[in-house]
Parts: sequence; structure tokens; C-alpha cells
Amino acid sequence: MARIRAMIAPLLFIGTANGDRFRFRRDIRYRNSFLPVVLGRVTTVPTGVRVDVIMFLHPIVAVFMLVWFSGVGYAVGLTAWTLLRTPRDAPIGFLVAMAILVFGVVLVGTGFFSEAREARRLLEQALATPQERAAASKE
Repeated sequence: MARIRAMIAPLLFIGTANGDRFRFRRDIRYRNSFLPVVLGRVTTVPTGVRVDVIMFLHPIVAVFMLVWFSGVGYAVGLTAWTLLRTPRDAPIGFLVAMAILVFGVVLVGTGFFSEAREARRLLEQALATPQERAAASKE
């Protein structure tokens, strides 16, 4: 836990560490609503220490995106239904709705997963032993 508390302080992460649990997010100098919240727990195992981590969207962002994707999904379904019934009437509407859906998936996926990979890298680096750090720097 000392290493986790130490990495929260030097501007890598913003959050708290209490007992065997921690919750934080990366300290970034740009806006990203899809920045993952990192929730973790440290447990002792016979071979040392185990750190279990879950990363998720902030709940308010998740609810907003659920509503947004529901609306876009409804628009895609409605325009697809119209396109099937009267093929000449809705191809542009269907393509626009699909483009918005794909844009949303790419936006969330890129914003969340790229930051999740970086948070994992920083967490692994902070928790690595000196020998592991030396081996990683040689690669």
C-alpha cells in the first residue's frame, strides 16, 4: 500500500488509498470524460502480494452514454425499419444514424481503452520491484 500511496501523491494519480483498498484516476492535463476510474484491492498471498484492479467509466458518464447509445440505437433501428419497408425513403437517414453510432463507439473505445492501458502501465511500473524495473529498462 505504501507504493500505491506514493504514486497518488506525485501527480500520477488523483485519489485515495485506505486500508487495503484504493480508488483513483490519472492526473491528466487535458479533458477526457472517458478517463477510467481505477478501483483496487491489495491482498496478501503465500507468494507475496496480489493487486486486483477494476477500471470503469465514471458512473455519470456511463449513464449519459447509455442514454445516448439508446437514442442512437433507436434511430438506427427506426431508419433500418423504414429502409426495409420503403428502400428509397431512408438510405441517408440510416447512413447518418450508423455513422453517429460508429463515432460514439470509437470515441468511447479510444478515450477509455487508451487511458486504461496507460493507467495499467503506470500502475505496474510503480508496483514493480527494483529488479523488474531494471529488466524493463533494458528492453
